Amino acid sequence: MNTKLCQILIAGWLIFAPIALHAQLGLNLDVQGGYASNIVSSYRQIPDTYQDFLGQLHYRLVNPQTGLQIAYRFELTRFDRNPSRNNQTHIAGLDFYYSWLEKDNKLSAGIEGRNRLNSKVYDWSEYRQGRVYIGYKALLTSQLFAYFGWDGRMRTYPQLEPFSYWQNRGYLRLSRFFDSGTTMIMQIEALQKDYLDQSAIKMVPGFPELISIGDGASRQLLATMRLAQSLSPTAGLSADLSLRRNLTNAIRTLGTADGYYYSDDEMFDDPFGYEAEGLELALKKRLLHGWMMEIGGEALAKHYPNRLALDLAGEAFADQRIREDNRTSLWFSLRKSLRTHPDLNPATLTFDLSWQQNRSNDPYYDYHLTAFSFGIKHNF
Repeated sequence: MNTKLCQILIAGWLIFAPIALHAQLGLNLDVQGGYASNIVSSYRQIPDTYQDFLGQLHYRLVNPQTGLQIAYRFELTRFDRNPSRNNQTHIAGLDFYYSWLEKDNKLSAGIEGRNRLNSKVYDWSEYRQGRVYIGYKALLTSQLFAYFGWDGRMRTYPQLEPFSYWQNRGYLRLSRFFDSGTTMIMQIEALQKDYLDQSAIKMVPGFPELISIGDGASRQLLATMRLAQSLSPTAGLSADLSLRRNLTNAIRTLGTADGYYYSDDEMFDDPFGYEAEGLELALKKRLLHGWMMEIGGEALAKHYPNRLALDLAGEAFADQRIREDNRTSLWFSLRKSLRTHPDLNPATLTFDLSWQQNRSNDPYYDYHLTAFSFGIKHNF
């Protein structure tokens, strides 16, 4: 891990830990270092080692019925071999809740501002974002909860105005708990995305092309279902199903002929531009000496109804095939709590290992990825 980053972490611990002991003030620190065999998720297979640093300072006013939190969060990612891909994000937010204790119902709301900064090479992808949300949890029966709410966000790209947008999301979720240790959660989301300037269809300097599909708003439905089963006091199994379907499609994407950016970024791979089906399985198990293990996998099929598959020269194939991706992911993680001081919360040691294979009939997106990381988290 980068020596300077470690020094920053230790300095932050020494400075903020005494302050954070105050009941209303808190500090969260999370530092990770690792390796990824493919940092751009493309056929180029660019490897690198990296460090992630996350810090959050928050102030809370809480009583049994109401709560208010003001928070500032800082996220930094550094790459050793490709420093031009370094980035940082600053986030400030206000969250509030009100609880009806006798009914176990809860109203929550909040507002957040986000500023993403990149190196000079990639400053064209910087953005500013504002988000507001409101949600309500209702106890329907002793073992059945309903959640519903709305959130909206506006994201602006100062150097890529055609991609600035407003997005709405409404959701309804039902959670049912059974005496057998089974939990069932079903959720439906309705999403809509509108570009702020419908007339801003123009070439962006320095990019091979700007692809525009459809006019007006994109609308999409996302349905998910989770089944979780307690196997023992120390183990649990879960299965998640997801289904994504487009209602209307109006997206803009940047061409990637030179392959110089992360292919999963929404400017290149907008979730409104594809439909998908997914299945995820995970097993959690508490091990000896306080270790927690999770092992899991996911299969995801993505269909792009309005996007041609291209060869590596950026040309469509003779059969005019539509892009199809099939992604398989596997992961393994370990967590352990470690108490460093009697008056502080325990720190958490982390180890993560993952593998991903993305099979695509567009050769640019046909790739594999292996990654691992070590980290430490501490909430003061």
